[in-house]
Amino acid sequence: MDIGSNIGLQGTIPAEIGNMPSLAILQLYNNNITGTIPSSFGNLSQLNVLSLANNYLEGSIPAGLGNNPYLWFIQLSTTNLSGLLPPSLYNLSSLYEFLMAKNKLHGHLPSDLGKTLPRIQYFGIGTNLFTGGIPLSLSNLSGLLIFDISGNNFTGVVPSELGRLQSLEEFMLDGNTLHANNEQEWGFITSLTNCSRLQKLTIGLNRFAGNLPSSLANLSTSLQWLRMPNNRIYGPTPLDIGNLVGLVMLDLTDNLLNGVIPESIGKLTQLKELYIYLNNFSGAIPSSIGNLTGLTVLNAFGNSLEGSIPPSIANLSKLSTFSLSNNNLTYGSPINLNNSRFVLQLAGGSTSFTSRVMKILLMDDNSFQGSIPATFKNMAGLTLLNLTNNKLNGSIPGNLGSLTNLQELYLAHNNFSGSIPELLGNSTSLLRLDLSFNNLQGDVPEAGIFRNLSGLSIVGNNALCGGIPQLHLPRC
Repeated sequence: MDIGSNIGLQGTIPAEIGNMPSLAILQLYNNNITGTIPSSFGNLSQLNVLSLANNYLEGSIPAGLGNNPYLWFIQLSTTNLSGLLPPSLYNLSSLYEFLMAKNKLHGHLPSDLGKTLPRIQYFGIGTNLFTGGIPLSLSNLSGLLIFDISGNNFTGVVPSELGRLQSLEEFMLDGNTLHANNEQEWGFITSLTNCSRLQKLTIGLNRFAGNLPSSLANLSTSLQWLRMPNNRIYGPTPLDIGNLVGLVMLDLTDNLLNGVIPESIGKLTQLKELYIYLNNFSGAIPSSIGNLTGLTVLNAFGNSLEGSIPPSIANLSKLSTFSLSNNNLTYGSPINLNNSRFVLQLAGGSTSFTSRVMKILLMDDNSFQGSIPATFKNMAGLTLLNLTNNKLNGSIPGNLGSLTNLQELYLAHNNFSGSIPELLGNSTSLLRLDLSFNNLQGDVPEAGIFRNLSGLSIVGNNALCGGIPQLHLPRC
């Protein structure tokens, strides 16, 4: 019986279905079904496949489901089920896929999980309320492809025998209370280097601490996702991180990592998203970063990076989000804000760098000097520009008002002078404008954003005058 994806199917599941002993397949996923799972499902002795995912069920899973010896596929994800996961389900030795994510289920994983579910390939219980540790017997599941326990309350260390999982492709542990504090407890990383098919490893939002093992750089070259954010990891990043040539996403956000960004990062030519913000990285941005020509997100704010931005940044023609806020960066020769070539490189004034791609540019809280070149107008796709708290000077280019997608412009705490361009008031997209604490003077425009007091800040410019009456400025 397969009526999955029959959008709009409502009501409860009839208990009479349990009177169909020959039923082999029952799929009711992606509907609006309510109520509970009938206990009579325990009578379906020939059932192979059960999928009730993405409905609005309630209550617990009937223990009788564990009586179905031929059940090899069970999917109850996103159904609002609660209660203890019946231990009988762990005895279904025929199971290949066990998918219970996004519910309110609780309980412990049995210590002999790797023996009672010998055929399991997909084990997904993410976003529930499970507790306890990861069973050592997990390493017996030689056919395991995906193991996802993210978003629970698991504790303890990760078993170090995982290298026996030769088929493992995805190992997702993020959002628990797992820990590692020394080389022995980090041993699971070294063990995972034997998993040559590994594509995703996510251990963020746990309590992993201490130095990253150098063996991290020896993980599979098939690895595409490596996510370790929001832990307490400190020390340097392995210098050979560039060995992970298959990476598409690297996320080391919000740790205590220090030292330089390894030059070898330039070998990650498949990388699309790089998140290293809120760490203690220091030194210069390596010029090799220009090799990451597929990069769409580069977020490095909140570190101690210094020196100038390397010219090779110009090669990152697909960047849509670029944040270097809260560092100690400057513009040195030949890259500086007075040099339009930088903006052509950054904003797309040449055929090798498409200006319409960049959407978010965050460079606040640095030591940038010089003026904003008029060529910023080339950044036609820009929605947010933040240059707050630098040492910028000169006048504000009026053609910033011609950026038809620009919604937020922050230029506060610099040394801008001259008048506020009338063109900024002509912008129909601008929702927030902060020009506070500069040396601006003269008449304040009265159109557009300058009539929206909740989105406008011009305080700290003592020579301004005019504007709408609500600004309480002197007449010009």
